[in-house]
Amino acid sequence: MVTKMGNFVFNEMIFDSLHAALLRERDMNDILSLPLVEKLHLVTQYLRSTHYYCIYCCSKFDSVEDLEGYCPGLTEDDHD
Repeated sequence: MVTKMGNFVFNEMIFDSLHAALLRERDMNDILSLPLVEKLHLVTQYLRSTHYYCIYCCSKFDSVEDLEGYCPGLTEDDHD
């Protein structure tokens, strides 16, 4: 099953996990009203902090230390 959040489409497991994490920080209506760039930042931060995954490296790391040591930064521009 897929779930749509704004312009994003997630499988149900990813959506449930992301939804719960984001709701801890902000009300979902506040999140949906954010500009797309800010939504991307929230998703990117969630993936980095929870799963040690960088969407720009396309890599999952073993720990936050590995992520910070091997990933060049938080933005696409950092990965050029």
